[in-house]
Amino acid sequence: MKKNLLLGTAWKVGVGVMLLWALEYLLDWVAGDGDGVVTFWSLDHVFRYLRMWLVLGGLGYLCVRLGQRLLFNVVLLAGLWLCLEFVVYYGVPEDGALPFRVEYLPQFNQKDSLLGYKAVPGIQATDIRTTLDGKDTLYVAHYAFDSLSRRIVAEHRQEAQEHAVFFGCSFTFGVGLDAEDTFPARFAARDSTRNVYCYGYHGYGPQHMLAMLENRQLSREIPEPKGFAVYTFMDDHVNRAIGRMRLANFWAKDFPHYTLEKDLPVHRGSFSHGRSPFWIAWCRLLGASNVLQYFGVDWPVRLREKHWQLTGAIIDRACALYLKQFPADHFYVLVYPGNSNKILSYLHHPRLKVLDYSSLFPLEGNYIISPLDPHPSALADSIVGTALARDLGRAAGQHETSTPN
Repeated sequence: MKKNLLLGTAWKVGVGVMLLWALEYLLDWVAGDGDGVVTFWSLDHVFRYLRMWLVLGGLGYLCVRLGQRLLFNVVLLAGLWLCLEFVVYYGVPEDGALPFRVEYLPQFNQKDSLLGYKAVPGIQATDIRTTLDGKDTLYVAHYAFDSLSRRIVAEHRQEAQEHAVFFGCSFTFGVGLDAEDTFPARFAARDSTRNVYCYGYHGYGPQHMLAMLENRQLSREIPEPKGFAVYTFMDDHVNRAIGRMRLANFWAKDFPHYTLEKDLPVHRGSFSHGRSPFWIAWCRLLGASNVLQYFGVDWPVRLREKHWQLTGAIIDRACALYLKQFPADHFYVLVYPGNSNKILSYLHHPRLKVLDYSSLFPLEGNYIISPLDPHPSALADSIVGTALARDLGRAAGQHETSTPN
């Protein structure tokens, strides 16, 4: 009896699922692009939910017939959650979806086995961002890269005897800004004695700096024998360093993954391959939930002490490796304005110095490009570049800590 019930229910559910798939293929053949997925009016999601409801309905029917009340309640809750997911889907953008349109002419990102991605060496490109309706332009920025995928932000000076190396993310790179408006370029304009090298790139975290220093000899890429390096910190770097779910499921999935072992960061591959299959599957499952996206739930749910410790250890280790390649240099951590300076409590390298610009100005209003794209504006980078020239200039070795007035 039970065997016949199970087989009969499985047969009916299977036929129902096949009929739904057949209907989806038919609609796609009539009015779609022929790939078997109905994308117009988001009907692909409708069919997906219908198939899941059909399976849950079959399980619920079996539970009732077999008298499994507890299991039936579980199936009922799953069905209700699925209904909530369906309703919320139409009011929630896809995880990682941007509130503007991005157009790269040409595409200047390329995959990299170590860093996840980097700029195409030697390319020149234009970054155009507009509102979703295409009516307003947020910015048009031009980027140029050298043979080592570093953004060219200032003219190379043959007479310069020292270097200024900049690590970081889009804040260092200058997303949305032409080269002369970035803060490394603003610094270069006020200090003609150093050549500027920009290793920052959009989306990067502190682990990219460490991965480069572990795997590359920057002393062979930078001809000047001495100078200084500046790593620019912003709050989201902690999320990137630990590979938090909403980043690791999206553009950070191939970023370098480090774990803290005996107080030292150890490279364990990438977030998509260096973690346990259970962790990856769990994050993908949570990340697929429209409800969790709507409420902004991330995993880990909140940052803990160990996450800050890992981020600090990554920066400390990068400092040590940089100074090993350039023994006479200085290494600075710049806290970009409008961000927390909490990270400073987790930095312990004796030769690491701090430029705490966190209170220089709020990262809002005229200091950002747009409310839709809150990257620093040309005004913000001009102020930071001026502060750098004032605090470092020709006296880079004299400042243990700098706090702007």
